[in-house]
Amino acid sequence: ARQHLELFNVRDLIIRTDAAKQAIRQADGYRLRETIGDYELWELITVSGAYVEPLEFEPVAFPTGDWKQDAHRWFRTPSALASHLVFVDEGVSAPPAPLRVLANTVDDLPQVVTNGAPCAVESRVGNQQIEIDTDCIGRPLLVKMSYHPNWQVDGAEKIWLVSPSFMLIYPETEHVRLYYGPGPWDYLGRALTLGALLVLLLNFALPGAPGRTPWRLIMERTRLN
Repeated sequence: ARQHLELFNVRDLIIRTDAAKQAIRQADGYRLRETIGDYELWELITVSGAYVEPLEFEPVAFPTGDWKQDAHRWFRTPSALASHLVFVDEGVSAPPAPLRVLANTVDDLPQVVTNGAPCAVESRVGNQQIEIDTDCIGRPLLVKMSYHPNWQVDGAEKIWLVSPSFMLIYPETEHVRLYYGPGPWDYLGRALTLGALLVLLLNFALPGAPGRTPWRLIMERTRLN
């Protein structure tokens, strides 16, 4: 469980059963904070709490037609968790730049240490945006937020979908901003909403003219012309 808890920044655990209490006392990295009746509150002290982190190992380009199934398989394979999968289109035979490693199975993923000296990352999570200050230029940064096509980025070429369903960027500047913006379906929804409001307004009765609406007047003038 510890690998998965660290992956999702889960620090606090509430333990109740005797089996769980016995197991957590045999595991490293946990600290008992408080006992309340049958419940114990534990803390995983190895969780950094950071939502943007440099990767120790190169992310692996992973051609797939069903990334959700492959992400679940990766998540269920403890030996694979050190190397994150970057999901690319089926048929890709070489890692697209800037990715350097490619694999087709999660059972034996390569663990290639990222190049360069240790680097620093500071992040601030705001309302539908993440601001990042870093000197990890050209290095893979894992953003522990759910991927969505509407996420956009300034200061990096693109946002990659990475296992389990997070985001990956390669900073090109020392300040990077990720923000959630509207996509094509959002614009279509807004256009339909405005159209519906227009139809509604055209069918309201005019003041002082019961039964007469702007739409009726338009139709009458059209027939006269």
